[in-house]
Amino acid sequence: MGLFDYLSAHQVHAITYLGINILSFLFMFLGANLRHSSVKLKYFNFIEYVFMSPYQHQIHHSNHPEHFDHNMGSKLAIWDWMFGTLLRSKQVDKITFGISKEVDLQKKYESFSNNLFLPFVGIYKAITNKVTR
Repeated sequence: MGLFDYLSAHQVHAITYLGINILSFLFMFLGANLRHSSVKLKYFNFIEYVFMSPYQHQIHHSNHPEHFDHNMGSKLAIWDWMFGTLLRSKQVDKITFGISKEVDLQKKYESFSNNLFLPFVGIYKAITNKVTR
């Protein structure tokens, strides 16, 4: 969008609805805001060559070594495609996150509320353990 705005010398106005750029709104609405969630939203295979689906970006955060250094983009997949680092959703069956190999620990963070509150519970426990020593 920025490049287009620059090349048009600010002569073309962005399409807006209620003061919001409609293209940005649609992109965010169709899943970009789910990149760092556990929601497995995938796009059609041919779209995933250009746009990064939330699931594709989640592959980037996987703890499997074969997923390291892949899907570096957050919005555009075309750069990963050009440089040979693209993994599409259909190429990956299952991903897990984090540094722990414990499945039970990973399952604790699958709900929205646990993602919000469990880090604070962990911090509280760490502080109280240090204070009581």
